[in-house]
Amino acid sequence: MNTMAMRKAIQKHQMLKVSALMSSMAQRAMSAGAAHPNPNPHGWKSWRDIPDSMIPTTSKRDPNNPIYGTRKYVNYRKQQIWYQIPDGVPVFLKGGTTDKVLYYGLWIAVSTLVLVNAYHIGDMIFGKPTKKA
Repeated sequence: MNTMAMRKAIQKHQMLKVSALMSSMAQRAMSAGAAHPNPNPHGWKSWRDIPDSMIPTTSKRDPNNPIYGTRKYVNYRKQQIWYQIPDGVPVFLKGGTTDKVLYYGLWIAVSTLVLVNAYHIGDMIFGKPTKKA
């Protein structure tokens, strides 16, 4: 095979790979949107609303482990389910009002400290005018 034909074959192969990749990405994006038109079909308001019956009490790898029945493990798995629901709310705000107060309070505190630091740096650079007698 000559080099020109080889180059064309390689380019065609690369184009096919790119188009296959793009079509698979588009297909995945479309199927994800269609699969979850309502991300929370049960209407849960909190992770505490998830019923205990949804949490498996055994494991294939370790069926006799007693941890799967404890309240701490059940609550952990409920929170896992709750935080994985794709409802558009960022993970750091899914905890409710407390998370919002902490998040926005932190933003205000950081912004205030940045402004105070900028003021002090400006004061160190330019100083205060002194009156000469």
